[in-house]
Amino acid sequence: MCISVLIQIPISVGAVGVGVEPAGLNFNINSNGQSINTIKLTNPSLEPGLFTIAADDFSDWFTIQPSEIRLEANESRAVKVQVKPNQSGRFATSLSVVGYPLDTRSFNAGSGLKLPVIIISTVPAVALRWFYVGLVMMALGVLVGGWWWYYYLRHHSWWWRFKQIFRRYT
Repeated sequence: MCISVLIQIPISVGAVGVGVEPAGLNFNINSNGQSINTIKLTNPSLEPGLFTIAADDFSDWFTIQPSEIRLEANESRAVKVQVKPNQSGRFATSLSVVGYPLDTRSFNAGSGLKLPVIIISTVPAVALRWFYVGLVMMALGVLVGGWWWYYYLRHHSWWWRFKQIFRRYT
């Protein structure tokens, strides 16, 4: 009888929630090569939680400070998101924000959301500039080498050049 009463009593289960403002991020990157936005991370649940923020794609472009944060119940905090892409174009990705309860007795499932991110980058192509620098250097090398071949090697025989070198050391 006692066991049947205990089975019928509902056991409450809670999980850590997560809230983020704004609902999405837009980054417009111009000549300086980077852009910074701030998001407000909120723990709407009744217990403290540990929250992690990470980029789904292009993770080497993102710097998130702090990327892991502890929030008490109903606490909010600002998180700085910096993007520094290495190519031009329009890109779409998302930030994963996941919250885990700190209490080991709680339901241990992490709750989270995906924050959509749009990146519009007009970063100049640095690799293309270095290609042209290399092309100009190669052309200068060909011109100097051609001049040296025409005026020095062509006008003197190998025997004359050998004698000049031998005279220097004797």
